[in-house]
Amino acid sequence: MRGIFDALATARGELSEAAHAMAGDSLLGLQSRRSLVLWLTDLAETAAVPEVIEAATRVATRHLVLFVAMGQPQLDQVVTERPADAAAMYRYAAAMEMVERRETLLRRLRGAGVLVLDLDPDAVASEVVNEYLRIKERGLL
Repeated sequence: MRGIFDALATARGELSEAAHAMAGDSLLGLQSRRSLVLWLTDLAETAAVPEVIEAATRVATRHLVLFVAMGQPQLDQVVTERPADAAAMYRYAAAMEMVERRETLLRRLRGAGVLVLDLDPDAVASEVVNEYLRIKERGLL
Protein backbone atom coordinates (compact mmCIF):
# COMPACT_ATOMS: atom_id res chain seq x y z
CA MET A 1 0.00 0.00 0.00
CA ARG A 2 2.87 2.35 0.77
CA GLY A 3 4.09 2.10 -2.81
CA ILE A 4 0.64 2.95 -4.13
CA PHE A 5 0.37 6.00 -1.87
CA ASP A 6 3.84 7.19 -2.87
CA ALA A 7 3.00 6.84 -6.56
CA LEU A 8 -0.32 8.65 -6.15
CA ALA A 9 1.32 11.49 -4.24
CA THR A 10 3.26 12.48 -7.35
CA ALA A 11 0.46 11.85 -9.85
CA ARG A 12 -0.88 14.83 -11.77
CA GLY A 13 -4.15 15.07 -13.59
CA GLU A 14 -4.12 15.87 -17.28
CA LEU A 15 -6.64 16.23 -20.05
CA SER A 16 -5.76 13.34 -22.31
CA GLU A 17 -7.22 10.06 -23.41
CA ALA A 18 -6.38 7.12 -21.17
CA ALA A 19 -3.94 4.57 -22.59
CA HIS A 20 -5.98 1.47 -21.75
CA ALA A 21 -3.94 -0.93 -23.86
CA MET A 22 -0.71 0.27 -22.28
CA ALA A 23 -2.22 -0.04 -18.80
CA GLY A 24 -3.36 -3.59 -19.48
CA ASP A 25 -0.04 -4.62 -21.00
CA SER A 26 1.86 -3.08 -18.07
CA LEU A 27 -0.30 -4.91 -15.58
CA LEU A 28 0.17 -8.23 -17.38
CA GLY A 29 3.92 -7.66 -17.48
CA LEU A 30 4.23 -6.69 -13.81
CA GLN A 31 1.71 -8.95 -12.09
CA SER A 32 2.03 -12.62 -12.95
CA ARG A 33 0.10 -13.96 -9.95
CA ARG A 34 -3.69 -14.07 -10.43
CA SER A 35 -5.21 -11.01 -8.77
CA LEU A 36 -8.38 -9.01 -8.55
CA VAL A 37 -8.15 -6.05 -10.90
CA LEU A 38 -10.57 -3.20 -10.32
CA TRP A 39 -11.08 -1.25 -13.55
CA LEU A 40 -13.02 2.00 -13.04
CA THR A 41 -14.19 3.98 -16.04
CA ASP A 42 -16.99 6.25 -17.14
CA LEU A 43 -17.04 4.37 -20.48
CA ALA A 44 -17.22 7.69 -22.28
CA GLU A 45 -18.33 7.79 -25.89
CA THR A 46 -14.94 8.24 -27.50
CA ALA A 47 -12.92 6.42 -30.11
CA ALA A 48 -11.02 4.66 -27.31
CA VAL A 49 -14.01 2.82 -25.85
CA PRO A 50 -13.29 -0.39 -27.80
CA GLU A 51 -9.66 -0.18 -26.57
CA VAL A 52 -10.78 -0.30 -22.93
CA ILE A 53 -12.94 -3.32 -23.68
CA GLU A 54 -10.10 -5.10 -25.49
CA ALA A 55 -7.63 -4.28 -22.70
CA ALA A 56 -9.93 -5.48 -19.92
CA THR A 57 -10.69 -8.66 -21.86
CA ARG A 58 -6.97 -9.33 -22.34
CA VAL A 59 -6.26 -8.78 -18.62
CA ALA A 60 -9.14 -11.16 -17.77
CA THR A 61 -7.26 -14.05 -19.39
CA ARG A 62 -4.98 -14.08 -16.31
CA HIS A 63 -6.72 -12.05 -13.63
CA LEU A 64 -10.20 -11.63 -12.20
CA VAL A 65 -11.35 -8.27 -13.56
CA LEU A 66 -14.08 -6.26 -11.87
CA PHE A 67 -15.01 -3.67 -14.49
CA VAL A 68 -16.97 -0.79 -12.98
CA ALA A 69 -18.68 1.44 -15.52
CA MET A 70 -19.97 4.60 -13.94
CA GLY A 71 -23.39 5.45 -15.27
CA GLN A 72 -24.47 8.66 -16.87
CA PRO A 73 -27.58 9.93 -15.04
CA GLN A 74 -28.21 12.65 -17.64
CA LEU A 75 -28.36 10.05 -20.38
CA ASP A 76 -30.74 7.89 -18.36
CA GLN A 77 -32.99 10.90 -17.86
CA VAL A 78 -33.18 11.59 -21.62
CA VAL A 79 -34.24 8.01 -22.44
CA THR A 80 -36.94 7.92 -19.76
CA GLU A 81 -38.67 11.13 -20.90
CA ARG A 82 -41.20 11.12 -23.70
CA PRO A 83 -39.98 13.40 -26.53
CA ALA A 84 -42.20 16.46 -26.88
CA ASP A 85 -40.86 17.79 -30.20
CA ALA A 86 -38.52 16.94 -33.08
CA ALA A 87 -35.40 18.19 -31.27
CA ALA A 88 -36.24 16.06 -28.23
CA MET A 89 -36.83 13.07 -30.51
CA TYR A 90 -33.34 13.46 -31.99
CA ARG A 91 -31.85 13.68 -28.47
CA TYR A 92 -33.84 10.61 -27.48
CA ALA A 93 -32.65 8.62 -30.53
CA ALA A 94 -29.02 9.58 -29.93
CA ALA A 95 -29.29 8.70 -26.24
CA MET A 96 -30.89 5.34 -27.05
CA GLU A 97 -28.06 4.56 -29.47
CA MET A 98 -25.50 5.36 -26.76
CA VAL A 99 -27.34 3.22 -24.19
CA GLU A 100 -27.56 0.28 -26.60
CA ARG A 101 -23.88 0.57 -27.52
CA ARG A 102 -22.94 0.67 -23.84
CA GLU A 103 -25.04 -2.41 -23.11
CA THR A 104 -23.45 -4.24 -26.05
CA LEU A 105 -19.94 -3.43 -24.81
CA LEU A 106 -20.73 -4.51 -21.24
CA ARG A 107 -22.33 -7.72 -22.53
CA ARG A 108 -19.16 -8.39 -24.51
CA LEU A 109 -17.11 -8.04 -21.33
CA ARG A 110 -19.39 -10.39 -19.41
CA GLY A 111 -19.07 -12.92 -22.22
CA ALA A 112 -15.28 -12.80 -21.79
CA GLY A 113 -15.56 -13.65 -18.09
CA VAL A 114 -15.22 -10.12 -16.76
CA LEU A 115 -17.32 -9.16 -13.73
CA VAL A 116 -19.22 -6.01 -14.63
CA LEU A 117 -20.96 -3.42 -12.49
CA ASP A 118 -22.85 -0.58 -14.18
CA LEU A 119 -23.42 1.94 -11.40
CA ASP A 120 -24.52 5.46 -10.70
CA PRO A 121 -21.45 7.46 -9.62
CA ASP A 122 -22.91 7.97 -6.13
CA ALA A 123 -23.11 4.20 -5.53
CA VAL A 124 -19.64 3.18 -6.74
CA ALA A 125 -17.80 3.03 -3.40
CA SER A 126 -20.35 0.97 -1.49
CA GLU A 127 -21.19 -1.36 -4.40
CA VAL A 128 -17.53 -2.08 -5.15
CA VAL A 129 -16.93 -3.02 -1.50
CA ASN A 130 -20.04 -5.24 -1.54
CA GLU A 131 -18.92 -6.94 -4.76
CA TYR A 132 -15.46 -7.52 -3.30
CA LEU A 133 -17.06 -9.23 -0.31
CA ARG A 134 -19.16 -11.41 -2.66
CA ILE A 135 -16.02 -12.34 -4.61
CA LYS A 136 -14.25 -13.36 -1.42
CA GLU A 137 -17.30 -15.26 -0.19
CA ARG A 138 -17.54 -17.22 -3.45
CA GLY A 139 -13.80 -17.96 -3.41
CA LEU A 140 -13.21 -16.57 -6.90
CA LEU A 141 -9.63 -15.57 -6.11
